[in-house]
Amino acid sequence: MPSTALIDVAVGLAFVYLFFSLVCSVVNEAITVVLALRSASLVDGLDNLFSRSAIDTKGTSFIEAIYNH
Repeated sequence: MPSTALIDVAVGLAFVYLFFSLVCSVVNEAITVVLALRSASLVDGLDNLFSRSAIDTKGTSFIEAIYNH
């Protein structure tokens, strides 16, 4: 039969890990909001993903169509 102290330590470590992960997430979100990194990384990601896309009949690329939409 496991000791209750062992269970208490395991539960305590789980809550400490959860607390620190939430603190890190809040700090990360605050930094991205202040520096406006989310929109910049979205634009970079779309450019990398669709950089070699085909050009349609109007002469615009797929990424330009996404930006115009």
